[in-house]
Amino acid sequence: MKAKIVLLPGDGIGPEIMEQAVKVLQAVAGRRGHQFELREELIGGVAIDRTGQPLPQRTLDGIKIVVDCAHGAAYECGPEALRRAGATVIPINDTPDGELINVECGSLHPQRLAERVLAEGADLGVAFDGDADRAVFVDAAGRPRPDAGGVRGSGDAGLPRRHP
Repeated sequence: MKAKIVLLPGDGIGPEIMEQAVKVLQAVAGRRGHQFELREELIGGVAIDRTGQPLPQRTLDGIKIVVDCAHGAAYECGPEALRRAGATVIPINDTPDGELINVECGSLHPQRLAERVLAEGADLGVAFDGDADRAVFVDAAGRPRPDAGGVRGSGDAGLPRRHP
């Protein structure tokens, strides 16, 4: 297997942790005959400190991502955020009309995303649900990545409250 891996140490992950992660990846590659193209980029607070952006333009350079927008809320911002980070983005189901939200698409139907990732030769895929509070991922082989956690979010998660 060949894979491009962007290492994103972010905030609070020290160089010693990333060093060990790279060693693990190299060991796996050696034992399994994989070829990993590793590259470290900035993300989060350290990226803001150094570039003024939380996800700088070059972070995802060279990465092709299929984005299933589920005909919903992420139809513009999902693909655009990844483009701004440097990815080549292939948006699908990105025409919201109020009737097709989540219909045979998005995080509720990741098999459609997997098929498109394979057809496009993409590095990965992300599928949002209609209101974009959930995402699922597939890898370059079209396999669901449960280890990515089926990410759920909330508009105010982790943000300080201004008013009690």
